[in-house]
Amino acid sequence: MIIDGLLARHLDIGVINGSIDSPHVTLEPLIEHPLVCVMRPENPLAQKTTVTAEDLEGVPFVPFDPDRHIGQLIERMFKARGVTPEITVAATASLTICEFVVDGFGAALIHPLMVADHEDHLVVRPFEPKISYKFQLCRAVESRNGRLVNQFEEAVRATAAEISESLLNKPDPA
Repeated sequence: MIIDGLLARHLDIGVINGSIDSPHVTLEPLIEHPLVCVMRPENPLAQKTTVTAEDLEGVPFVPFDPDRHIGQLIERMFKARGVTPEITVAATASLTICEFVVDGFGAALIHPLMVADHEDHLVVRPFEPKISYKFQLCRAVESRNGRLVNQFEEAVRATAAEISESLLNKPDPA
C-alpha cells in the first residue's frame, strides 16, 4: 500500500517493515533489531532470561501470517531447527499479535518496538537464534518536493535513531 502510494505519487516518503524489489523505489534501513519473545507474566517462559527456539517446541504460539515477510523468516527458523510450536492463532500485525498474547493465546516473536503499548501486561525476553528485522525508509526514485522531503527524511532519521537508542538502553529483563 505504501509502495503503491509512492509510485502513484500520492506519498513522498514511507516507512515499511519488510522488503520490496522495485527499481522505482529507494530503501534505506532505519531501525534494525532482533526479534524478542513476548508472553504473559505467568507463562513458564517468563522465568527464563533468554528464550530459545527449542523452548518453543510444543508451546502455544501466536505467529505472523505465513504470507508476511516476518512470518516467513520465523517459519524458516523453526524449520531449520526442527521446532514445531503449537500454533493457536495467526495474525498479520504486531499489535494484534500482542493483543492475542495478552489474552492468553501463547507466546510470540515480534520487533521490540511493537511491544511499547503492552509493556504493562507482557514479559519481554531476548530470543535465540537472533532474527534481525528492520524498518526501512522508502522513497520514489523520481520524487517531487526534493528539498522538503530531504528535510523530513532527516527528521525521520533523527527520531528513528532516538527510538533505536531507547530500545538498546532498556534495563536487562533478568
